[in-house]
Amino acid sequence: MIKDSQEKVEDVLPRGKVIGVLSKNVTLAKTNFVLISALTKNKNSKILFFAMEKPHQYMSYLLGINGVSQRNITYIFAENSEASNISFPITQRNMNGLKLGGFMRRDVLIIQDYDYIIIDNIAFLVHMWTWDNIKRFIATIVDDAKASNVSVIFTFKQGTKIEDLMKDTCDILISIDEVMK
Repeated sequence: MIKDSQEKVEDVLPRGKVIGVLSKNVTLAKTNFVLISALTKNKNSKILFFAMEKPHQYMSYLLGINGVSQRNITYIFAENSEASNISFPITQRNMNGLKLGGFMRRDVLIIQDYDYIIIDNIAFLVHMWTWDNIKRFIATIVDDAKASNVSVIFTFKQGTKIEDLMKDTCDILISIDEVMK
């Protein structure tokens, strides 16, 4: 079932778009796993993965035990409110509490080095940041990505406060529950 889902997912993730992947019943960890597996296996995409709720080691472990290559994945764990001021390029000077992991091509994170940015569980930010900071973070990521023809994928649970904002922000909305059937 996951392999079939990976094949379906890769067909609906075009470059340069803002994509919302919402879930009603499928866990976000499984959602992210399917997304990353499809993008790395079939497209060999370079991915910048923002882990919002759980440290990036959790996703790295899931991918590793399932034999998914992480050669083209860079992880960012945003764990404090300072991270809402993120801007690219990300250097040691402007990390604002971000923690990095995975593979990096150079000492600085440049958005153009990636094909996809995946923001895990964007709804979790309501527990860490103000609503204005959340909107600023989303706008910054989206603007930087669009200017560089990089796709941004936001994963979130259906029925959360962030859903309306995502509907206004995203070019494409995908129900992972439908893909996983």
